[in-house]
Amino acid sequence: RSIILLVALVVIIIIPVKVSLAETIIYGWTGTIVPLEANVDPWDIGVNGLPFTISGTVNDQTVDTQDLVDTATFRLSRAELLINGMAPAFLGDGHVSFGDRNSGDRVTIDLDEVEFNGVGEPLVALVLLPNSTFAFTEVFESPPAFVSAVAISSASAISNDSSYRASVETGAVVTATIIPEPSSLVLALLAIVAVPVAFWRRRVR
Repeated sequence: RSIILLVALVVIIIIPVKVSLAETIIYGWTGTIVPLEANVDPWDIGVNGLPFTISGTVNDQTVDTQDLVDTATFRLSRAELLINGMAPAFLGDGHVSFGDRNSGDRVTIDLDEVEFNGVGEPLVALVLLPNSTFAFTEVFESPPAFVSAVAISSASAISNDSSYRASVETGAVVTATIIPEPSSLVLALLAIVAVPVAFWRRRVR
């Protein structure tokens, strides 16, 4: 066991350490889900609608899949949705899109499938923000980072083949929570510290 620990220490010291400065960004907001037609309501939402909370997670090094200067789209690594406090049984793949517009910046979370109440439906949620929230100047962009922003007007989004629209009212707060990921350098330093400690504890025994 001592030999294995010694070899691990030598490998960590000799092999060059590549530092990763990746960050995870979680975009999220709240709104109301309403059926498009009162008699077509497989989720049993009701004509008055139900509150929802949605969030989408991306790594800031995720590749932009749009080749337009004023638009960027990123595949989500994780999505979360609560409808009236209840989580769907299943969430399919999704992406988050950003539009840099003079009339207001747009953020859209698009989920391919949401299984709720035993029925799968696509869902799109859109929010309009001040046009100073983010700015795009390149064809391919990184996910924009901003602490929070307030919706400047109400907005509704409807996905194709969906029975529902997701509405967000003026004043809704949109957050972009940034979570730094541990760099490989930090992990290596922790390992370097841990190995001598392990040797010391073994010798003390």
